[in-house]
Order: sequence, then structure tokens, then C-alpha cells
Amino acid sequence: VSKQTFRASDGIARYGGDEVGALTLESSENSERVLVKRLGENLANFNAANPNPYRLSLSLGFAHYDPQKPLLIEELLIKADRGMYDNKRNQNHG
Repeated sequence: VSKQTFRASDGIARYGGDEVGALTLESSENSERVLVKRLGENLANFNAANPNPYRLSLSLGFAHYDPQKPLLIEELLIKADRGMYDNKRNQNHG
């Protein structure tokens, strides 16, 4: 799914048991929506193509680096992680 979703210039790394981080350059809120749409479509295609009774799902969190208000990578990961848990909570309640 990652090769169909991300660009060659994006950095993707697993940093937890089931957590993956992606660093994309020159991103904006619009590119965030495009990425979410592309991830959803590619994941749906992957699930449809596999007869496995278990379906993969996503919970996403985002953090944007602002050069006017720089944060350490650890702080960005915390922000993205909070967003991901908010996303999970919303999926489970609605």
C-alpha cells in the first residue's frame, strides 16, 4: 500500500508495534486530504483483493512543522500520536 500512496521522496518508518510514521515534504492541508483519500482507497483495494477474513484499518494523526514555531521531532510525533488516538476514539463512537 505504501508504494501506491507515498512518493519516493517521502520517508516512511515503523516506530512502534503497529505504528508507522511518514515524513512528507512540502505538504499542506490539501495534500493531507489527498493523502488520506489515497490511503483509504489503497487500503480498501488491498482488503478487497485479499480473501483473509481480517480487514486492515487505519487511524491517522498528523502534525505539521511550522518553521515560525519550530518543534523537535519528538514533539511532532506526540502531536501526531494524539491526533491518531483522537481519530481512534471518534471511529469507535460514531
